[in-house]
Amino acid sequence: MAEFKEVMRQAQRMCRSFGAACNGCKLHWFDGKTLCLLSGTPETWHDSEMPDAERIVMDWAAEHPEPRYPTWKEWQDTNFPNNDALMRPCIFESEEYFGCSKLEIECEKCMNKPIPAYIAEKLGIKPIGGGGDA
Repeated sequence: MAEFKEVMRQAQRMCRSFGAACNGCKLHWFDGKTLCLLSGTPETWHDSEMPDAERIVMDWAAEHPEPRYPTWKEWQDTNFPNNDALMRPCIFESEEYFGCSKLEIECEKCMNKPIPAYIAEKLGIKPIGGGGDA
């Protein structure tokens, strides 16, 4: 089974994507009753139904991946393909923020992390994937 917090996080994304009417939500009406993890009442849930609810949520999450920003390396390779120099992400934020240790190996690790959303937005970098369904 998936971690509870992750299932609930994905359930919230799923719920937001369907809106208040729940039109088309497989949790809203499953085998003649609601399995909604966010608006159902626990008294109506049976232990045997929880694996079904989790499967529905996690299947939806797999079909609707969250958008992510490119890694620093992906962005550099796309925008500056002939550049041999290693870009240092800490030029956009403090070294403390990125946890820099001033070793090249650390910069390489940092290069493979997604660009933080607030920096990407300032640079006009669009997210990869996702369907805008939060």
